[in-house]
Amino acid sequence: MRIDEKLPARRVDKKAQRSESGKGSGARPSPFSTALVKSGDLLVDRAVELEELKKEIDLAGDNLERDPSMAHFKEFRELLTSMARKVTAEAYRVELLGGTPKAPAYHEIITVIDKHADSLYRLIMSEQKDRIKIAAKIQEIRGLLVNLTL
Repeated sequence: MRIDEKLPARRVDKKAQRSESGKGSGARPSPFSTALVKSGDLLVDRAVELEELKKEIDLAGDNLERDPSMAHFKEFRELLTSMARKVTAEAYRVELLGGTPKAPAYHEIITVIDKHADSLYRLIMSEQKDRIKIAAKIQEIRGLLVNLTL
């Protein structure tokens, strides 16, 4: 037998057929991979949205610190409220446990689902601590003014 002769290689043929059929235009992605890609895109979108909201909160906090007016106070408070709602709705899961006839007390178990959102929320609250105190003072003064006018 001569070396120049080519023998049919079945393994090579099967690999070529498999790569053509598996990666061709006719193959559809599995439902699992489609759902996984969608959930990954959703998490990235949420993270970007929370980062943008953080920048807005920082800007509103700077404005409040520079000029503690009611307009800046309302803007800062609304942004903090929006951030808190988004994070609590998407980053945590609350479960109720308990409730037997002998011990009717319920216990709430809070599980962190999105650690990035949780850490970002904690970071914002620690960074904005002084500004939140300013907002609380403005709210207190506003409450006093309402009581005086009544």
